[in-house]
Amino acid sequence: MPWEAGHFLAEYALANPSLFKEKRILELGSGIGLTGLTIAAQCSPEEILMTDHNDEVIANLRYNVRINEEEGHVDHDLIKVACLDWLEGLSLQQNHFDVVMAADCVYDPDSVPALVKLVKTCLSVAKPDSKAIFATSRRNMKTFELFKNVMNEASFEWRDESEKVTHLKTLFSPSCSVMLNRNPKREDIKLYVAKLRGD
Repeated sequence: MPWEAGHFLAEYALANPSLFKEKRILELGSGIGLTGLTIAAQCSPEEILMTDHNDEVIANLRYNVRINEEEGHVDHDLIKVACLDWLEGLSLQQNHFDVVMAADCVYDPDSVPALVKLVKTCLSVAKPDSKAIFATSRRNMKTFELFKNVMNEASFEWRDESEKVTHLKTLFSPSCSVMLNRNPKREDIKLYVAKLRGD
């Protein structure tokens, strides 16, 4: 089952498809793939690299991508799946993404510096208008404040777009046994669009 911020980010994408159209997208912490599959099916991206770190999660993610391809929800070869350790990062050849996105990845304070460093590395070699999109549940305010502080120290600027999430009642439901019509408490989830200062 995806965490609520994954639903939130999927809803944001459906309300703002132009941010993803014809873009190369890196998703961190893809989980079952709900957000990436929704964007692949509805927002016409050029390519999506969906990543996670747990072998069992990756196997399930590959399965969900495959059945959505077979059922015609997403084009074959549009989505790639990879195991990614945030501490190891990506090779420079893979770093040219227009959008880096993550939902519910800000929960472990020990992982926050690696997450921010990876995103900064990706955006620093990407196009000037490249951006990161974070949807996060505010479970622990200390961890949430740590995330914002590390983002500041890493020279990010961001805007809060939480209110642009429309909570559409009828959303694409990819074939991964998940419905998208849940209603998380709006005040408990924040969505930020970030870029490096000076872009």
